[in-house]
Amino acid sequence: AIPADKLVDTSNNKNDALTITSGIEVKGEAVTANGTVVDVVDPIWERVSSSASAADQTATITVKGTDKYFASSNLTADKIKIIVNGAEVSSNVSINVGDATPEYSADGTTRIGDRYTITVSGSGLPKDANQIKLQIQPDTITDKSGNTNKATDLLVYNALRRTYTGKYDQQNNSESKPEAPFLGNTNIQRQNIDNITFVDNIPSTVYDKSAQAYVDTTAWDVSAQQDKSILAWYETNSNETVKVYIGSDYEIFGNYDSTDLFTYVGYSNKCTSGETITNIDLLNVASVINMKGMFAFTGYNAMTELDLKDNFDTSNVTNMDSMFATTGYNKMTTFNFG
Repeated sequence: AIPADKLVDTSNNKNDALTITSGIEVKGEAVTANGTVVDVVDPIWERVSSSASAADQTATITVKGTDKYFASSNLTADKIKIIVNGAEVSSNVSINVGDATPEYSADGTTRIGDRYTITVSGSGLPKDANQIKLQIQPDTITDKSGNTNKATDLLVYNALRRTYTGKYDQQNNSESKPEAPFLGNTNIQRQNIDNITFVDNIPSTVYDKSAQAYVDTTAWDVSAQQDKSILAWYETNSNETVKVYIGSDYEIFGNYDSTDLFTYVGYSNKCTSGETITNIDLLNVASVINMKGMFAFTGYNAMTELDLKDNFDTSNVTNMDSMFATTGYNKMTTFNFG
């Protein structure tokens, strides 16, 4: 792929972006009658779906390996590595790979790969994990030209960073007061956040994945692993409050210790939004153990409704102390626990 504006003539005309793919006609230049399609594209592994519970120390992921000219696959447990917080874990982890299920083209006529469901469990998956990846090794899928896949990392569990820093008091916990930063960003105060909206992707207007560079200057890394896999960014409203977005191309998990996660958000009398948290169902809290003060003072000034949706799973939580202390204190009339 050749980006735009890389070639300039004396009249300052610049080239258009151009992608050249083997076997495909390019810019009107016809493939000759004696031409041969050369397959240079490697097969790929992709995540289809996954579920994980750090609290239960289990994870399940369904993957598919595909290629237009698929020949075979041989995915087994010994060809899978488990990466926890950036380091391989080889002990106290059990990996089970289910039988292959054929994957077909969109029209259902051509087999293009295989699908597998992989289950991982054991004490090697710590309850306080920041991130869990599954790495499929090379040579586990092959096409008819002999091309094989490269080593592929697939994200299974990825948590937000912690806000709780060790002691539950305003002097020692830097995010437990109205003027505190939010998820580490000292440019905004929690009390001035009018709304937090979770989204299911990181837009290209926020982060350039190919260049690995921020596009939106307000964006910052809110992943526990600090690898830019979960980002937040914000817009400033006319009354100096802000709207914060939190997004990832993968499922977002609440940190095992989610103490004070939303505390004092919407506390200022400048805040006017009736909905302080939007799309909270995109936050998977099934692995959270501590929700102490999680919504304390949240939406204090203007929030009229808090809807936790139907998948706010608290089955592993052991501490809910002050979880909803003065939530929506002034105007809230509707509270849906889901």
